[in-house]
Amino acid sequence: MRLLEKIHQEQGLPFDPAVVRVILPYNKQTRFYNIQGDIAPPGSHQLPSRTLLTYGSSITQGYTASLPTGTYAMQLARHLSADLLNRGVAGAAQMEPAMAKMIAGAPWDMALLEMGINVFGTWDEETYSRRISEFIDIIVRAHPDRWVFCIDLYTHTGDFTCNPKTASFRNILQKKAESLQAEGYQKIRHIRGDSILDISSGLTIDLVHPANPGMERMALNLADRILKLTSPV
Repeated sequence: MRLLEKIHQEQGLPFDPAVVRVILPYNKQTRFYNIQGDIAPPGSHQLPSRTLLTYGSSITQGYTASLPTGTYAMQLARHLSADLLNRGVAGAAQMEPAMAKMIAGAPWDMALLEMGINVFGTWDEETYSRRISEFIDIIVRAHPDRWVFCIDLYTHTGDFTCNPKTASFRNILQKKAESLQAEGYQKIRHIRGDSILDISSGLTIDLVHPANPGMERMALNLADRILKLTSPV
């Protein structure tokens, strides 16, 4: 512990060395038996000063990451020196109002919302526009002072087949973010997914889920974009 404290002080790490986090594997059955020892939940002074919440599909939850610590969401949180609340829901990111209310009530300082791939094959443009509008409104209007980053479709099959719905979904989300900015909500931003997962070699064979190099690229690109927007001038 003394060595960990020394490293913590010298490198200015965001987590107190006494904090231990158990990170579980993706999509595995876990049985909890008990916890023994002299332990307590960490205090706020032992955690990073800000929290990143991520919402989205299995891409955000981390389906194809080799390790739970290798998801783009967790790598992004590390680059931002932030704690992470990952609310990715594999195959089920359908922007329900109840989910938006849950996110609005969670303790976070900035939120990243990935919206699109789980409904790409089933929703038309009108449905997508209506659902993302209601979803974003609930979150942004509850916290006008917090940064909210809206991601459309990360690079996927539709980009290679030139599916017109891909461009439509991206334009719809961009216009929604711009309309809220025009209303005075200055901390909402739209980010094109293909500018974040910007290399086709970062994808797995299904041309939807990122491989490890894709996860790394996404985290770096997002961190660069977010830090430029949120850091004081």
